[in-house]
Amino acid sequence: MMYWESFYRKLPIFVQNVACGLVGWRIQRTRYGDGFQRHLKEAEERADWSQDRILEYRDARLRAFVEHCAETVPYYRRLFKREGIDTKRIRTVDDLKQVPILTKSEVRQNYPEMLSEAVPPRQRVRAHTSGTTGAGLRFASTLDAIQQQWATWWRYRRWHGIEMDTWCGYFGGASIVPIAQTSPPFWRYNRPGRQILFSGYHISPENLDCYVEELRRRRPPWIHGYPSAIGLLASRLMETQTDLGYQVRSITVGSENFLAQ
Repeated sequence: MMYWESFYRKLPIFVQNVACGLVGWRIQRTRYGDGFQRHLKEAEERADWSQDRILEYRDARLRAFVEHCAETVPYYRRLFKREGIDTKRIRTVDDLKQVPILTKSEVRQNYPEMLSEAVPPRQRVRAHTSGTTGAGLRFASTLDAIQQQWATWWRYRRWHGIEMDTWCGYFGGASIVPIAQTSPPFWRYNRPGRQILFSGYHISPENLDCYVEELRRRRPPWIHGYPSAIGLLASRLMETQTDLGYQVRSITVGSENFLAQ
């Protein structure tokens, strides 16, 4: 990973845009490949369920997951035996109080034993947390789990009129612009994912006007990203008593706490 990041930083900007597009294309295939539309349809159908039916569905999924862990995950087999936990008695979310809280350090220390024996190595997909509140956590997932996760998120977005072909101004934490770069553009393009990827590491009073100009030029109807980065952009507009020159339809945030400021 470090080698590729070092190699990427040395590429001309137009080639970095191509690289971002290739990574975006791979991500599209992972998140939205075969199975995604089925998961999205099922997720949207659940939106019409009664509260009781939703809770019943949630707890049924929970029971199946706990049994899966007890039967196929060495770490949890050992934990449940050591703690004397009868998994048959974990029926609802409230019953999870019987299970000790799992920490990041415990995952790192016991990672090989955290892997399910029911999932062959070739079916594991590497995933990670953002790491905005500390060191990021890398772990194994599956293609089906990733597509279910993104189906849930797109159900939410579609509720608010955001479709999958909507262009997005994205303010995230990926290092897509070399830190040493001191002049614009402080963004790259993921065309398969319809994203303008704005660097969160180059946001400063000196550079914010460049970000504003790019938004005015591209006019993405949807802005998504870390609230701290979007907040800095909004503060700049307020300080200069200007606007973007167009109406942003949607702003969504993630990865950080949404603070008052």
